[in-house]
Amino acid sequence: MNLIPRLSFIHIALLMLFSAPAVADEQAELMEAIDIDRATASPALAGTCTEVHFEITNRSDQSVHLLGLESAFASSVRLVARVDTDRTVTMESTTIPAEETLDLTTSHLSFELCGLKKPLRLGDVLEVTLDFVTWKQAVSIHVHD
Repeated sequence: MNLIPRLSFIHIALLMLFSAPAVADEQAELMEAIDIDRATASPALAGTCTEVHFEITNRSDQSVHLLGLESAFASSVRLVARVDTDRTVTMESTTIPAEETLDLTTSHLSFELCGLKKPLRLGDVLEVTLDFVTWKQAVSIHVHD
């Protein structure tokens, strides 16, 4: 009987078992270091598009990668960069550097929700999910002028 492969498997299993809580703790700390503020959208008719704006503050010591936004209220969602007054470019993702704020309220970046399934009226609140590389975070978006 060959003990070396069996011991290697046991060592790997123990390493994974004892390192999982450390990874989970690190993940929880990273999630707690992310603040989402000033999340708004504009009123819009069903079937049309609206832009979603917010600030993401990364208080951690590592960069965070935002892959996108998920919403049950729209048939499509995309991250767009405004190139000039009448042209946008779709982006696949964006990074928030360590100890930085990405301000999607005043910058050329925003999320665009299109094919709205119902009208968005002043005072409505949309529940969306931000999709980061290693976790998802629920966010409430308030509809304002």
